[in-house]
Amino acid sequence: FTKHLIFYILPLVTFCYGSSVSLPDQCSNYMVLDDATRNIDSDPDFLCDVPNDPNSASDWKGEGWYRMLPPAGTMLPQFSPGGYHCGTLATGWLKGEHPESPGQTVNMTVCFEWVDSDCQDVTTINVSNCENFFVYELPNVPGCADRYCAK
Repeated sequence: FTKHLIFYILPLVTFCYGSSVSLPDQCSNYMVLDDATRNIDSDPDFLCDVPNDPNSASDWKGEGWYRMLPPAGTMLPQFSPGGYHCGTLATGWLKGEHPESPGQTVNMTVCFEWVDSDCQDVTTINVSNCENFFVYELPNVPGCADRYCAK
């Protein structure tokens, strides 16, 4: 009887409490990008993600792991929002899909749209799925007309 009871209870416990997913350190140790002008619906300006530049965005602290939060948005867009949005001229967007599995970290490309190209400038980043949100290991942008967007 006990053997059969465990057979039925164990799946129920796993279902109710979920399985334990090991999340990487960056899921609890990150900086925040939350400036409202970073949103894809914001008008252009000349802000950029370069430290110590007169046009540096107020929420940009230099290279490192970042989480996007409102009012900016919650993630990098997976499409080009078009140039001249996000409080900048060259808008940064994620080329590809965010990682699907919690705890997964993948290397991806960010394109910056400007003038006649949706991928005028390019940089490589790491993206981690932290179960309920994403974090991004962002370098300084390639040029000071470039800025990471949020949606």
